[in-house]
Amino acid sequence: MLWGQLFDVWGMASLASGLLALFLGGRALVFLWSLLTAMALCNYNVDLGSIGLVLGVLRVVRL
Repeated sequence: MLWGQLFDVWGMASLASGLLALFLGGRALVFLWSLLTAMALCNYNVDLGSIGLVLGVLRVVRL
């Protein structure tokens, strides 16, 4: 948990899953995006987590 916080792992994973959800779609990717974005925002990876949040919200709106 702390390792992910220190090296921005949660934020990068949120960003990557947001991009995948935006371009590929699917419920599993949107679920993964929401889980990783919550982890990023709760663990002080707000910069990348917020970008991932925006990408995922764009995907949800596009549905």
